[in-house]
Amino acid sequence: MKDRPNFLKALKRKTSMKIRVTPAISRKLQKIALENGITWINRSGEITHTDMPYIFFDTWGSHYDMPYAITHADDETFFNEDPNKEYIPATDTLLPKPRKKIR
Repeated sequence: MKDRPNFLKALKRKTSMKIRVTPAISRKLQKIALENGITWINRSGEITHTDMPYIFFDTWGSHYDMPYAITHADDETFFNEDPNKEYIPATDTLLPKPRKKIR
């Protein structure tokens, strides 16, 4: 995991994050997550949904009985409105949460 130390650190801290992905990046990040015991929200331990442009890591609460898991979306509006930090795979950086607009 030498090539993504900040991503790995975020996973270990169970940081809520959203990520824009290509199929190749999705596979790579999922592999790292799965190797570290993080599964999909449906408890799948397989690399899947690589066609989706966005993946999310979050604490989904007792409703799903999953303390921290992966999910996906194909809706850019949903991605943009998600309040969590954005992870940038190209630079292995986690951007701060967007600030609320003051009116």
